[in-house]
Amino acid sequence: MINLNKFIPYWLFLFSLNAYVTAENIRVPVYGALGHSVHLHFDMTLNSSVEVQWKQGLNRIGVFKNNRMVFNNPYMNRAEIFAIATLRLDRTQKNDSGDYSVDVFTTDGTNIFKGSMQVYIHEAVSQPVVHSTCLSHGEVLLVCTVDKGDNVSFNWSLDGVPLNTSLAYFSDEEYVVILKKHVSGNLVCIATNQVSTNQSDSVISNCSEPVSKPVVHSSCLSHGEVLLVCTVDKGDNASFNWSLDGVPLNTSLAYFSDKEHIVILKKNVTGDLVCIAKNQINEEKSDSVKSNCSGEDKAIQVRLVYGFLAFVILTIFPITLHCNSWKSNSKGKQRTYLEMKMRKKENERFIEEQI
Repeated sequence: MINLNKFIPYWLFLFSLNAYVTAENIRVPVYGALGHSVHLHFDMTLNSSVEVQWKQGLNRIGVFKNNRMVFNNPYMNRAEIFAIATLRLDRTQKNDSGDYSVDVFTTDGTNIFKGSMQVYIHEAVSQPVVHSTCLSHGEVLLVCTVDKGDNVSFNWSLDGVPLNTSLAYFSDEEYVVILKKHVSGNLVCIATNQVSTNQSDSVISNCSEPVSKPVVHSSCLSHGEVLLVCTVDKGDNASFNWSLDGVPLNTSLAYFSDKEHIVILKKNVTGDLVCIAKNQINEEKSDSVKSNCSGEDKAIQVRLVYGFLAFVILTIFPITLHCNSWKSNSKGKQRTYLEMKMRKKENERFIEEQI
């Protein structure tokens, strides 16, 4: 006989369910994991001599009668009906989703119980993966994806605490968030559906400030080498690389130090040199710099030659003229002296023009 005080249903499967009851029928949404077993069960006491019939929609699944079970295809070898009116489905498939109903009859054919429920077979969620992208103003774009799973919902935690609007910008798509600037820590994405829960590996969410355009400072050294120093005004964790005429700089062309933003270009190595600065967010290139120091060396040599000539003309040559002038008569001395002064002024003008 049926115990009418026990018309409250419960289900033996992976998750707890919410149920609602109407008059004769008991309707409960049921969720099962794809490929696993699901039990459809009403909590009642029945006499083993009753007949139990289960249907999916209009299709009969099977009958339990006289302690024997008879099943129709495609439920043979993967279903079982018990005397307490429970139906177990094994190796569930997507097409097992649908409306299920059970009827219980006495030996004289009286229908003493009717029950129905909606069954949903869902694929369990796979482990989610978090993809992070550093944005231009220091925020972090986070996207959580799963390869498998039906009706998946997503949640986020930062250092074990649920993520909220004080730390991140949320969108209509709950698998996408933007972490605010300077917010850092171990971030985890939690993916759930009605039959499973899974979470991602933790992701370090800190992003650096983007690098500014680098500037190259060059100095010519005493033996013809070129000292090059690359600097940026902004940027965290910046790394530096160098190229000469579009080709990466190597040890055959330059001396490298522990500080990658400093190099010394070897003597007689010339060309257009560029410094590349980058970090997690962006990459910037300097303006090209001419690395040749030979032109400056030639200018120094020219200045030295003209300086020596000026010394000879202004110092030694006038003294020689003055000494020779004493050998002439007084009129000749006066004329020679005036000519010497005029010539001296002309030489000075010539030197000034050349330098």
